[in-house]
Amino acid sequence: MRIAYYISDYGYGHASRSIAIIRRLLKEYPHIEIIICHRFAIVFLKSSIQDHRVSFRNVATDFGYILDADTLEIDSLHLGIALKEQQLNWPDLTKREVLFMKNQKIEFVISDISALAIEAADQIGIRSIGISNFLWTDVYKPLVPESMYEHLNEAYTKMSHFLPLEGSLSTKWNHNESDIPFFAREIDWTEVKRIRSRLIKGQKQLIFYGLGMKVNHEAVISQLKLFNSEDCVFIISSHIDYEAPNVYRIPQDYEETQHFVAASDFVITKPGWGTIGEALQGKSRLLLLRRDTFLEDATTIQQLQKNNECQTFSFSQLKELTFTKESIAVLKRDIQLRENRNGLDQVMFNLHQILRSD
Repeated sequence: MRIAYYISDYGYGHASRSIAIIRRLLKEYPHIEIIICHRFAIVFLKSSIQDHRVSFRNVATDFGYILDADTLEIDSLHLGIALKEQQLNWPDLTKREVLFMKNQKIEFVISDISALAIEAADQIGIRSIGISNFLWTDVYKPLVPESMYEHLNEAYTKMSHFLPLEGSLSTKWNHNESDIPFFAREIDWTEVKRIRSRLIKGQKQLIFYGLGMKVNHEAVISQLKLFNSEDCVFIISSHIDYEAPNVYRIPQDYEETQHFVAASDFVITKPGWGTIGEALQGKSRLLLLRRDTFLEDATTIQQLQKNNECQTFSFSQLKELTFTKESIAVLKRDIQLRENRNGLDQVMFNLHQILRSD
């Protein structure tokens, strides 16, 4: 069975949850062959999935959001310009993918959540499976006129199957099943224990800080009081250029970053599905950046707030955020930890039903 697995090019979240799925596919289907189609996090994917049955195709699949560096909100003007350009090039982009699928004798397409892959699959009559907590058209709707993304709207209607992930806001697929719960790459608890014993002593709190790959961290961090918090050790991603006595930067060659998330007492992040999945699975408490222009964020936060599984703050509040013994005690009291619910088994059950059907 030959599968083309398309992953959106926005950030690392789509890639990290796709890695979890691909690893299980390889484990459960000995004769499967997968071609991963992606660009932005291709190095991360290559180092995370090393199997002779997997090959990589460095190709742009979409562009997601365009951010304003000063506010961390969506830049609707430049988003509209990018969508117009994509729409103009859509026939040529689709033709390229059609030729690829034919030449490689692709039998299934899985997409998280590139519309281009779905359009091409439909044109040559092979089935496509969408996996996501949103469609790009859902999140573009309040930002730009629908005419700018009508090509994506048409493509998404051609999905053969759609697996909605927790917090799904898709308006195009009225599914009867409940959303698939958050999941993440497998956690090695021995490694988590090693990280904690190395980074913290005594009663200090371990805080993971990560707002995503697309953020201008240098500009943001210069405005923060966060790292002045006493009795806290902070973990930051390898791509963030910042040094302080109480800050540990993840090594650049360390790919299984879910272990650092799981090792943390608190995780400060944007409401990205992948990082949230890692935090919930790792029993870390979530502090989420609230951004008004991100519909996906609002839906995810609303889902988590049902069971008091997070607290939120605006960008202006983030600038003033510090941790004290008193505030830490309150946060630990108010933010609930989730019972063990890993949606990856449910994803695999659904994929098994689809891939085995005629």
